[in-house]
Amino acid sequence: MGDDIRKRLWGRLLLYAAVAWVVIWSIDSFIDSSLNENETFLRSMLSPSWYEIWVRTLILVLMVVFAYLIARLLANHGDLARALRHSESRYEQIVNSTSDGVWAIDARGKTTFANEQMAQMLAVSLQEMLESSMYDFTDEESGKQTASSNMERRREGISEIHEFRFIRKDGTELISELQTDPLFDENGNFEGALALVRDLTPRRRAEEALREAEDQLEEARRMESLGLITGGIAHDFNNLLTPILAYARMAMDSISDPVRVYESIEKIELAASRAADLIAQLLYYTGKTRPDLVPLSVNKVAEDFVRVMEATTPVTVALELQLDAAMPAIRADAGQLNQVLVNLLQNAIEAIGDKGGRVALRTQTVVLEPRSPAINSPEFSLGPGNYVILEVRDDGIGMDEATRARIFEPFFTTKNGGRGLGLSALLGIVRAHGGALDVESVPGEGTSFRLYFPLSDAVPVTADSCKECGIPGRWTVLLVDDEREVLEVASQLLQRIGHRVFEALSGEEAIRIYERERAEIDCAVLDLNMPDMNGRALKERLQGLNPELPVVIATGYPDADLLRELGEDGLLVQKPYSPDSLQRKLEKACRRAPGCDRP
Repeated sequence: MGDDIRKRLWGRLLLYAAVAWVVIWSIDSFIDSSLNENETFLRSMLSPSWYEIWVRTLILVLMVVFAYLIARLLANHGDLARALRHSESRYEQIVNSTSDGVWAIDARGKTTFANEQMAQMLAVSLQEMLESSMYDFTDEESGKQTASSNMERRREGISEIHEFRFIRKDGTELISELQTDPLFDENGNFEGALALVRDLTPRRRAEEALREAEDQLEEARRMESLGLITGGIAHDFNNLLTPILAYARMAMDSISDPVRVYESIEKIELAASRAADLIAQLLYYTGKTRPDLVPLSVNKVAEDFVRVMEATTPVTVALELQLDAAMPAIRADAGQLNQVLVNLLQNAIEAIGDKGGRVALRTQTVVLEPRSPAINSPEFSLGPGNYVILEVRDDGIGMDEATRARIFEPFFTTKNGGRGLGLSALLGIVRAHGGALDVESVPGEGTSFRLYFPLSDAVPVTADSCKECGIPGRWTVLLVDDEREVLEVASQLLQRIGHRVFEALSGEEAIRIYERERAEIDCAVLDLNMPDMNGRALKERLQGLNPELPVVIATGYPDADLLRELGEDGLLVQKPYSPDSLQRKLEKACRRAPGCDRP
């Protein structure tokens, strides 16, 4: 209680006491004079007995004390009322100053309290808010059902933080986060719920805008990469087509000179082979080429590679082998693995340059734990377990982080005039083997490429164990391709090898020929991408007639479904194919049964 209040209280008490003294004195004098005939009012007022003075004084004191207590209670009540009003004012200030909405509802969803921010979020006035139900701000379908489910959880005493989408009065959507708590009375009866509501709409819109911007950036990067790939392929193919066309014309002009014709055709074959290699690398990068996986000794591959490459490696570059003697086998394609090593060695030699240096090939086994970086890389899908590492390390110029992040982009290079798919093809080969790859590089110190391959329990194959039956087979082949030029040249290749050929330009024609010549046909070579009936469908039709018929699929662009269907041992020959590659597939197809029963 303040000093001013106390002063006013005591002043009023003194005034009350004086007035009460006069009133009590007068009333008591009147009563005495009325009851006592010998006593007059005036005498009782002016000369009362000591007993009357004591009684009157006692009554006055009691009344003053009573009045004081009443006044004190009234003053305290006033203080409490003022404190309550102050508290309510402070509460309203706090509630209305927060950026979040505050919303209380009763058990039926009717609004019992809301702050200004909540009303603004829903685009209504505070009065409209207080006259509305929670369900007035939900859509007709899922919104009301979700709100009812939320209310049932509040009845069960469940507090939670969740997102909810309200519909504003203007029809727009309010995306919000609610921290909701149930309200119960002292008897445990459900009274409603109280929610702190945060407007997430700007954040969600910003996130959507960011996603759109990221998508646009990714699209721009994709288009940039596509442009780089397209430009690189166009550049390389134009360089390859130039000698092909030129030497073809020279061969035609030199038809009377067999030596010059042979030389021109040889150059054409070389250029075409380089074009096929370029396509093969592109398919490696996109994962469209299935490796021919067999158990291999990675140490043997590394030793053979170094022995072959030492003759062509610059004398300023020393090749070193650091091999773990107890290396288990891996399942790999020897040709593709050599392609990987060639690309890495070429990259290392270029990094070392004229200053000289060394390139080390190292093998080791490693156990990858669930938290290993190679396991958690988003680019690969390794599981925990044992792996073989094939590492190629050089002490060249190294790379900065910006360069390292782009080395696997097709046709990316830091050299003037350098182009190619080398490292990007390497990445595709490693993925196709179920492996992984990581790169460490320090500018001025060198670069390390580590390739991870799953172990194999099988015994590594040797050159002798890879051989087919010694004498090339001679079979009758059903050859199907919708491109007449491809059909004719493939037929000539097969006939020159010694096979007999039935040609078909479509699936239906192939079926008619097989039904007529079934007893003569040993196997079929089918083009995958044909109109009306593709190679997959034709294979099913032919093997429906004869489940034992060996079938080789020929394609320039194998799809993932076909690769899964054919499995690891699938009979697939990649276009453009050479006579040797086609013959190997026919050997594999026709000699799967024990023995080599047809010469």
